[in-house]
Amino acid sequence: MATEHTNRMKFNFIILMILFLTVYSNLTAQPDTANFDTKGNDFWLVFPPNFHNGKLQNFYYYDDSLYIFITAEKPTIGIIEYVDLSGRTFSQNFSIPDPTKIYTFSIFYNNFELLGYNDNSGILLNRNNSELITKQYFHITSDNEITVYAHNQAHTTSDACLVLPSDILGMDYFIMSYNSDGEIESFSNDLTENSTPSQFVILATEDNTNITIIPKEETQFNNRNIQNLTINKGDAYLVQARIRGTSPRTDLTGSEVHSDKPIAVFAGHQRSTIPNEDRGSNPSRDYLLEQMPPIETWGQNALLIPYQQPTNVTLLEHDIYRILSGNDDTEIFINNVLVDILNKGEFFEGLLTNPAHVRASAPILVSQFKKTSDYGGMSSFNLGDPFEMLIPPIEQFMTNYRVINTQAYQTSNSDKVYDEQYIIIVATDTSMASVLLDGNPIQLSYFKPIPTTNYFYANVRVGDGVHSISCNDKIGVYVYGYGQANSYGYVGGMSMKPYDFSPPQITSIDTCYSMKGTITDTLVSDSKISTIISPVESQVNVTVKIDNFNPYARLVNFSAKLNNFYEDGEFELIATDSMGLYSTQKFELPGFTLSVLNFRNGTRLPELSRLYRIKQEYCYPVVIENYGKHYQNINNLVLKNNTDFRILYNTPKTLYPGQIDTALICFSSSVDTNFIDTLSIAGDCGIRKIQAFNLTFRGDTSEPDIQVEVDSCNKEANLMVSDSTVFDFGLASVDVIDTVNCNLSREKYLPSYEKLKITVINPYKDAIYHIIATDSAGFVTELKDTIQGFTIEFPEISLSGNTYEFDSTLIGVLACDSVKIKNTGLLPITFDRNLLMSRNILFSFPLSQLPLTIKAGDSVMMKLCFGPLIAGENPLFDTLQFEFNCLFMKIVLTGIAEPLIENLNSKCNIPIKISLYEKPGVNFLEQNYPNPAPGLSTIRFGITDEGLVSIKVYDLYGHRRMTLMNENLLPGIYEVNSNLGELEDGIYLYTLSIGNNILSKLLVVRK
Repeated sequence: MATEHTNRMKFNFIILMILFLTVYSNLTAQPDTANFDTKGNDFWLVFPPNFHNGKLQNFYYYDDSLYIFITAEKPTIGIIEYVDLSGRTFSQNFSIPDPTKIYTFSIFYNNFELLGYNDNSGILLNRNNSELITKQYFHITSDNEITVYAHNQAHTTSDACLVLPSDILGMDYFIMSYNSDGEIESFSNDLTENSTPSQFVILATEDNTNITIIPKEETQFNNRNIQNLTINKGDAYLVQARIRGTSPRTDLTGSEVHSDKPIAVFAGHQRSTIPNEDRGSNPSRDYLLEQMPPIETWGQNALLIPYQQPTNVTLLEHDIYRILSGNDDTEIFINNVLVDILNKGEFFEGLLTNPAHVRASAPILVSQFKKTSDYGGMSSFNLGDPFEMLIPPIEQFMTNYRVINTQAYQTSNSDKVYDEQYIIIVATDTSMASVLLDGNPIQLSYFKPIPTTNYFYANVRVGDGVHSISCNDKIGVYVYGYGQANSYGYVGGMSMKPYDFSPPQITSIDTCYSMKGTITDTLVSDSKISTIISPVESQVNVTVKIDNFNPYARLVNFSAKLNNFYEDGEFELIATDSMGLYSTQKFELPGFTLSVLNFRNGTRLPELSRLYRIKQEYCYPVVIENYGKHYQNINNLVLKNNTDFRILYNTPKTLYPGQIDTALICFSSSVDTNFIDTLSIAGDCGIRKIQAFNLTFRGDTSEPDIQVEVDSCNKEANLMVSDSTVFDFGLASVDVIDTVNCNLSREKYLPSYEKLKITVINPYKDAIYHIIATDSAGFVTELKDTIQGFTIEFPEISLSGNTYEFDSTLIGVLACDSVKIKNTGLLPITFDRNLLMSRNILFSFPLSQLPLTIKAGDSVMMKLCFGPLIAGENPLFDTLQFEFNCLFMKIVLTGIAEPLIENLNSKCNIPIKISLYEKPGVNFLEQNYPNPAPGLSTIRFGITDEGLVSIKVYDLYGHRRMTLMNENLLPGIYEVNSNLGELEDGIYLYTLSIGNNILSKLLVVRK
């Protein structure tokens, strides 16, 4: 499929090249001496809709007529062929035996003028000729060269234009029009019968003419959509602006019309107020008509000339002008002052009050517009009204003109429409003396200067009919006339020599990961290619090749290809012709930008390397990403080797930029094996590997697993029975064989997992459980286990009082005895840190007994000691506490103290020797001994008053490491026997705090 796509693109490229070469051959075959002017032997004409007042009142002004005026420089005969709206064809022979006379053809407008949105009378139609192909035209041919003028005359609304001969028609046009004249009802958003649109008409001169219309604003039936259509010889296509209450001033100026064969384009307005931004109460309006020149006949210089105002002109508002650009970034200068920079299809508008020189950096089309006669007034009898006049560029001025000041008749042959006729003549300061009008020189006093130029202009009043103007240098001629609420104007003629205002054309066609293209400058007027560059900074992932050429070439080929096929590329071409006109085009080359998500560079494949068990199917999601800027077609997903894989993905499919999609790749095996394979995408331009597989399949060879978790208090046990490794087949059964002193529940069951919960009934007895787990492969795991209880008792102590009594003991004497402890359980039980004396002052037990371990069913004797400090008659008490499984058993210890010097342990379980035989004179703290201390050490101190006594050990950083004692003591001399074994070897500081007094010494620990 990729090969077919590539071949198809190659074929298209070959056809494109043949077309280029054919056009090149035809153009270069034309003679350089071709006569490019407004005279010819073949003309095509169509009349856009005008506004006919009488029709609105259900009667016709039968002198509303379409005029064709023909002049010749020698005796001429010809024929006018024309077609009405119903398709009927008519013809009229004409003859001009006397070249000083005008041949006038006139016909009642109805059925020969195109019907628009406003049906030419004030009735707004839903359907008309607008944007419908209509066979409607006037075709004028002659045996000798003639000049043709068209005039559309209706009651108080008319305009005229110079008709261009077929041999100078082009294929690329821009529209110069004016804003639509939409009137809105006072209390609604509806349009009135006075609403009239901006408009243009395309007329084909050959069959199978392909047209492209790029509207600047919404059209009546196609909004702003680009229109492509094919029309035949004599077909007219009317385009009118869409007028809405929200946008009543739509303007088609700047719209583009392109064709592949010569066409005639007429533009203007059905009936306009100028200016129409603020219409006033009762403005006068008029028809606008001009034939558009092809863009290759435009210039870069034009001269704006104010009109001679009619004798009773309204003083409100001003005439205006427009400058239309055919290229982007066109600089517009008025009298050498930059006034604007226009892009293609944009225009600059100004007031036409003084003469001026218009200069541009690229081709422009300039038009002058006459203002409304009665702007805001009530009278309908003032002379003049709007008309549109295209201004010839200075580059197209000629030395000889034959023009006509048209005349029409409104109600009878004696009622002329135009009362004042004028011709504007533009000449240089060195040539204006040689200007002849009808063979007579013009008074030099008539000429006025045009700023920043050596040109002068004269507004000369003339009579009706044909006039000849000549000069020994090139001059410009404009023609216009005024009637009551009526006027017309058109260029008096111009050279139509094509100038190179078209930059080189760049065309290309893509192939896979590359492109080929051609740069041409092949029009008759083109000045050929001078340079072609591709800026290095614009090249991204491409290699660009431009064929060698010698300036100045009409056609140069270029090509580009991606450096990395897995990334998009781009570059820019700048082609400049010898006139300095250039075209810039950016190209984007699509790469093969499909991959597994986050694996874009194409140098490393993601690999799935896993272990799976046999006899089960697994599916792996492959997430495909289009990480490029262009859409990508997935024609197929393919695996290189295996038929045991299944691909779950529907193809063909298109992924757009940034889009992801998921394909499932499913695999299984009934035997132990290894699969190694690669998944690839088949796209339009090839195949790309995107995912590697390295899969191992194995059977079940292991028994079930049992994991046990017992809580810290031995009250519950959770058992997780599983058979869930990659190769396991899952559990078949979990059987409970026996339980003692516990309850068992199954909380959750899955094919690969089972969770059992065991709860102890009596925590003072052992609990026993016994389970057997069997998996689907027949492997068995057995577990019999015991949850230990708090299984001790004291056989020699009364269960009721749970008290152990010591004999009377002298102060200073440590009396020790033993108590019997029995383990009734199945497991040994050990006491260490979980065995303590509550106060640990008078009663104690030797720490050397710890840890105290009692074997299952065995008994031990635990030594307990009593060392009273103060003699008295009342018994002394303490509590021995055993802790196990978060449970506590306590033995109350009691004894009588007899007076004597005593030894005891502090509350901090630090042995203290009390000497009552003397009272020290001062508080003192002696050096510990031995020092350095290997672990055990004795500290001797004395206090003179009863109080809180604290002994603490600090390291040299000031961190407290131990508190040896914190006790209320009576006056006396004491010894503290301390175990310093938990301290690291080093130097420490110990302090004695007695009230507000603090004594300190250094000690050394060395084990």
